[in-house]
Amino acid sequence: MKAVAKRPWPTEEHEYKCWYAPFDTQKEVDEAVRFTLSQYVTTAASCSDIKIAEMMIDSAEHYTPMTEDEQQKLLEKANALKPVFPREAG
Repeated sequence: MKAVAKRPWPTEEHEYKCWYAPFDTQKEVDEAVRFTLSQYVTTAASCSDIKIAEMMIDSAEHYTPMTEDEQQKLLEKANALKPVFPREAG
């Protein structure tokens, strides 16, 4: 749903104006946008925080497709994160 959704907020304090904790470095945003746009999608939803949205726009302007190998490595790295939408058990 959200290309830059990193994890749920760990506390009630929110550094950005979005309901999830986003990736917030240009490198992370670049990877997230590249991964999302490398899928079979027609759009990528932007973040409601202007700082993150501006990074996403920069990423999109410099977009190059991510290779299968790059995608796999990013998925492996993402396994360490708590999902925004956890799967139901069973």
